[in-house]
Amino acid sequence: MSQYAKYSDIFSSKSEQQLFIEFAAQFSKVLEIGCGTGNTAIAIAKRNIRVWAIDNSSEMLKIFKSKIGELKVKIHIEQQGAEFLSLSQQFPFAFMHLVFGHFTTVSLQNRILANIKNHLIPGGELLFDLANPQFVPRKLEKKLIRTVRTKDLEYRLYLTHKPVSSLVQTTYVVEEWRNDSLHNSVIVSSKIALLAKSDIEKLLKANGFQIISIFGDYKQKEFDESMDYLMIFHARNTSGGLINGV
Repeated sequence: MSQYAKYSDIFSSKSEQQLFIEFAAQFSKVLEIGCGTGNTAIAIAKRNIRVWAIDNSSEMLKIFKSKIGELKVKIHIEQQGAEFLSLSQQFPFAFMHLVFGHFTTVSLQNRILANIKNHLIPGGELLFDLANPQFVPRKLEKKLIRTVRTKDLEYRLYLTHKPVSSLVQTTYVVEEWRNDSLHNSVIVSSKIALLAKSDIEKLLKANGFQIISIFGDYKQKEFDESMDYLMIFHARNTSGGLINGV
């Protein structure tokens, strides 16, 4: 994802971030897993909330750190993958935005949830989103999904899907256009797991989480499996983690 890092902010959605900001605002400190270039973490920290933010991309974190500058915010940034999550803190709230689908095996999914649980206080809450597999085409030809125009450039974001065993390979193509001519392009591919609602419910239960709510959009509409593209899970840690201290 390092090639995509500089485009991340261009195509980011403030409306998607708002749900996580609103939930985080209820707590004194929070953990973001897969923080990217830090837009959500910074918005939360501006509300005088202590934020711990992790990501495994050095390029994303480089951009994140460059934004902080003179901002008087309480953000602790670490380069870590969720599968190796190791902080000397427990949190009342953790969240991840469009991250969980990138964990492509059941063993890895269990490991991630176990790691998060160990970093939550008893009763601590987790919020994360992923696509409803009923609305994810396993095969998709190159499709324009977003266009952003600035004074000098037009940025176009394309998406393709290709089935790979039980997974889907997603490929994003970013094109920079200037005066109707292609100026630059970047291609980034990754594999995602197609996890049904029942799969997530089993994973959460197996790792000591109780589901509080399932939303179908970022405005907290109740999830309808037959109609909603998104699944947003809000769950609670039903027992303590393994780390001493809060």
